[in-house]
Amino acid sequence: VEWKFLRFLTHTGKFFPTLVLIFYTNAKCILSPDKSKVVAIESFLMGKSFKINVSTFLDVFGLEDKGNDDEDSLAPFTGSVTSLDAHDRFLHLIISWWIRPSNGRYSRIRQVDSFWITCFRDNIQPNLARIVFSDIVWHIQNRATPLVQSFPYACILSTIFLHLEIDCSYDKVGSLKELIGETSLNRAHFVYVSNGEWTRGA
Repeated sequence: VEWKFLRFLTHTGKFFPTLVLIFYTNAKCILSPDKSKVVAIESFLMGKSFKINVSTFLDVFGLEDKGNDDEDSLAPFTGSVTSLDAHDRFLHLIISWWIRPSNGRYSRIRQVDSFWITCFRDNIQPNLARIVFSDIVWHIQNRATPLVQSFPYACILSTIFLHLEIDCSYDKVGSLKELIGETSLNRAHFVYVSNGEWTRGA
């Protein structure tokens, strides 16, 4: 089964740090008529008001609105990242770096990591668009609490800003120095051997 995640996972690593911060600062959640769920995020940038919803992620990144979006629905793993084989450990690093950012914490397995690893192992399609949208909503709703230490998806949101034709020219362009580099691999308990070869550490 093709999940159509490629555009999301391979898009540019550039972002607009000031605009991302302003987006989160100005953002408010729009509820459904029965007030049971958030259906859109409204924000204001560079004199332009706009809304982001699940359909935005479908349009910009070619995702599909189907699959499992309940990250608590699958049984969690037990143990730490060191219990994973080399394949799943590297998959965990990709998940916690790009799909479900962990703010640099790669040594433990979160519930969301368990969900994603199980989906890849068992070919259970996750609904990436709804999961990312819901995570951004969570950060907006909890931005004034100690739970939020950073604002994720800067590159994703910056790509959306450009798609919505928001003027980003006044912001200094930031870029991820390296998507997955030596520091990230060390934090994930990989050990450098030689000649560009890495192995699973204890």
